Amino acid sequence: MTTPTKEQIRERATELFNNSNRHLPSISPEDSELKENGLWFEARNELMRDTARSQQLSYVEEMANELGFELQKPSKLAKQNKPSDFEIDVNEALRSGVFICGGKGTTKTNLAKIITDKLLRLGYVVKVFDISKAWLKSSIPYVYEITTNVRTNIDLYRSVIFDLSRLLPKDAKRFISLILAAEWDMQVKLDEYQRQWIVYVFEETQMLTPQGSLRSNEAQQTLRLMTTGRNYNLGYIAITQRPALCDTSVFELTFQKYFARMNGENDLRKVANYIGAKAYYLEKLRLGEFFYDKGSETKWITTKEFKAESKPQALVTSPLRKR
Repeated sequence: MTTPTKEQIRERATELFNNSNRHLPSISPEDSELKENGLWFEARNELMRDTARSQQLSYVEEMANELGFELQKPSKLAKQNKPSDFEIDVNEALRSGVFICGGKGTTKTNLAKIITDKLLRLGYVVKVFDISKAWLKSSIPYVYEITTNVRTNIDLYRSVIFDLSRLLPKDAKRFISLILAAEWDMQVKLDEYQRQWIVYVFEETQMLTPQGSLRSNEAQQTLRLMTTGRNYNLGYIAITQRPALCDTSVFELTFQKYFARMNGENDLRKVANYIGAKAYYLEKLRLGEFFYDKGSETKWITTKEFKAESKPQALVTSPLRKR
């Protein structure tokens, strides 16, 4: 990030000083007075933010040109109509999965709850791997609280939340791998006409499948699910607040992607590979708004707050026997 010069800071701080004293004639205050009023540091920070935004836009425009995306001027978004209502292609979601990303607290999980509620109403099975207790207010009917010394009874076609909040990431990964392996085998053994669709939801995917991890031995079950799960009626939804830290394969394998507000430089660079110059507008989105990318087009959409009608029922777990 380029630091503004002393002259630039003085000029902007003087503007701020005179703007706050519009009823008086314009003057040129001393640097010491500008610093005492805090305007010197306010001007410096403002100029640095403007420089960062300019550099960010320049990068995204350069990336968009390389990838052949149509560029838009920043003012064009403001002239567009209001965002359209939420939409999803359910059949495509089952075939190739769904990717949701955005900064912390940008309603990513709320969107996922809307999608899973729709899937449940259509008769599909949904299983959530929740490491943040974010799903205890959802339409998923049951929840297992998982610790390192319990076992669960697998009911293949029961929609359930696996509350993994008490596990370390390494233990959560191991548990997820065991569940995916067991349920894959159960699903494959069934005749095709007997199989129901199961959709797995991965919260905080950057912790479960960090960059380069899908090639590791511990992630083979997840990789198999994401690449060939559709052949056995198995799908997934991946949610992350840091797409730059998430394994690229998780990003690339999904056809439908939802982008919420974010401003991290590395994250925006990664997103720019898919939506080009529109990535610059992500930091301008409000809560509940997303860019919905379907491969051939990107739409600006909005979602409503999801309200659960009831809490999930806790299922009983049993302690592991000591050897």
